Amino acid sequence: GGRIAVGYLKIWITNVAGLGAIGVAFLPTKPPVCAAGARVCLPPSVAHLSTSQQIVGDVHVCLAGVTFIALGVMALRFAKSETTPEGLGRLGRIRNGLGLAKPSGDRLPARKRIRNVIYRTCGSVILSCVVLAVLSNMAPMPVAIRVPLVFVFEALAVFAFGISWFVKGQTLLPILKDPKLITGALAGPDQALIGVSR
Repeated sequence: GGRIAVGYLKIWITNVAGLGAIGVAFLPTKPPVCAAGARVCLPPSVAHLSTSQQIVGDVHVCLAGVTFIALGVMALRFAKSETTPEGLGRLGRIRNGLGLAKPSGDRLPARKRIRNVIYRTCGSVILSCVVLAVLSNMAPMPVAIRVPLVFVFEALAVFAFGISWFVKGQTLLPILKDPKLITGALAGPDQALIGVSR
């Protein structure tokens, strides 16, 4: 039952991230508004936001936040190596579910421990970028105009998730690959598939 619940949780996290990303792609941000008293308002700027532009822009921001939070949680969960033990409190279950719990004993190989550090670092970077993107809205207007802070934090978050994804797929940093996968690949495609399934 516990493993099935964990499997459904993984599916929900990836589905939320995917649907959020689709919504972000199809729902545009708010167009820039011309300064008050401006004689000419060149496209794509508008004199004032319509109700639909306001709503669509707000939904875009909300979906972007949900997407990046889901990606951050996904990266953290890559570090989860063991099933959640029974008898844990709520905080303990959350820590275990996010891959932040310490493994029981030193059973994890050194390569897996290094990969877990990468996953946790990437997840922390993604979630930090979400917070910084929110705080960047409080930056003075001249700074916000000259430096696209939200775009910078979004790019960093996407880059961090990309690193965690490639490390999880063991296509990045080959030195961190599991020996079983390496020996399976040398033995042949069929043996490699067996190694992956383990």
